[in-house]
Amino acid sequence: MTIPIYPAVFTLQSDRRYLVNFCDFPNANAAGDTLDQATQNAATALTMHLEMLLASDEPIPTPSEEATATLVAPSARVQSAILFRWHLGEHRTSGVMRTLQTSWARVRDLQTAGRNITIDRADEAARALGYRLVLSYAPISC
Repeated sequence: MTIPIYPAVFTLQSDRRYLVNFCDFPNANAAGDTLDQATQNAATALTMHLEMLLASDEPIPTPSEEATATLVAPSARVQSAILFRWHLGEHRTSGVMRTLQTSWARVRDLQTAGRNITIDRADEAARALGYRLVLSYAPISC
């Protein structure tokens, strides 16, 4: 199972700041005065970039495998939306609406990382697609 956690390259610059570039998203980057700050800023930048892609119905690539890169995770809400979109496949929105007994707008929230996504809602959505939600903890600096 692919998890939407993306590789990034952290580079220490001559001014002693860290620059972060994402292998799968050349237009997304971050920086920080310390490695911890760069890591936090990278997660925020990745979340914002993916939210933009989700809102505009752009395709979300599966993470590449870069052996020397550091893995960065977007917010759980964005991860949930990406997983829902990846697994939606041949399911019709109307069928998901009926199964979840909800509106088109609520299903759209599930696909675009809307603010109303809860763990229970994400679990219901996974079940509507024939899956189950699995949660895990990972170190902050994946």
